[in-house]
Amino acid sequence: MKDRIKQVDQAGRGEYATVRDKSELETLVLKKWRPTIGQLVFTQAIGMKGTTAATERMNQIKNPLYFASDREKNRIKNAAHYLHREELISDETETEILKLADTMHKVRQDHFNEITKQKEDEVWNAHEEINNKVEEWRKNWEVELGDAADKP
Repeated sequence: MKDRIKQVDQAGRGEYATVRDKSELETLVLKKWRPTIGQLVFTQAIGMKGTTAATERMNQIKNPLYFASDREKNRIKNAAHYLHREELISDETETEILKLADTMHKVRQDHFNEITKQKEDEVWNAHEEINNKVEEWRKNWEVELGDAADKP
């Protein structure tokens, strides 16, 4: 059975891994999918260096995650179809796996969308903060210059 699973894994261009429990599976998945510190630094505390650069950096992280999620869903579905064709799993099990693959894909996509929205809001808030500070500075200088112009 283990050899067959490895064959399915290779056919789906994945990596075979053995885990003993849910905790080990979570650790394995997080290790594979967790962004690096560098990727996190690029998406945290977006400074005031411009919204375009921040958005581009965010997309450089987000897009590979979206594509990885799609590949993972397709890999699991292909494996389920293969196992079913080889009569290693029942119709019901195949259907359940396919539904779970779709459900988990949606959970990941929703999570990515939520993070993207949060980051977009941070960028917009930083943009607004800059504009407000510039406007406040401009008004202060208008008052200063106006007072100086009124004095002989």
